[in-house]
Amino acid sequence: MLSRMCKEVLVIEKFTFSFHKNLADEVQRWKCTTRGCKAYFKRNSAHEMFDKHLEHNHTHLDESVLRRKTISNNLKRKAQDRLHERPAKLIRSELEPADLEVLTAHDVNVIRKNIHYARSKCLPKLPKSIQEAQDALDTYDIKMMKG
Repeated sequence: MLSRMCKEVLVIEKFTFSFHKNLADEVQRWKCTTRGCKAYFKRNSAHEMFDKHLEHNHTHLDESVLRRKTISNNLKRKAQDRLHERPAKLIRSELEPADLEVLTAHDVNVIRKNIHYARSKCLPKLPKSIQEAQDALDTYDIKMMKG
């Protein structure tokens, strides 16, 4: 159903587009992810594009940048599903031998930080006072040794 918020990114002609908003009659509006770019398109419930304005005011992304972004997005999704798996294991499972030539050490560190940030949104915040800690224990229905 199109009413929920989409978090996916589409790549069209080496440009990335992200979901912007829902319009009437189950139509979605997607916009370019580069700030200041006016490129957009609309998509109906059958995922057919119409009302396109695909003129960009910037150059397209390199293949290496697109590959890094897709790896990072896939790993963020996996990290939220598998909270107890180590980030290094997730990264090794996602990388292919061809990716080792494309990614740098800086790219891997950025991906590792993205995994950490995606996981931190899933976990509850740490309490800042004794009262908040007690309230958290009450909401999670945790039993102590004394009852």
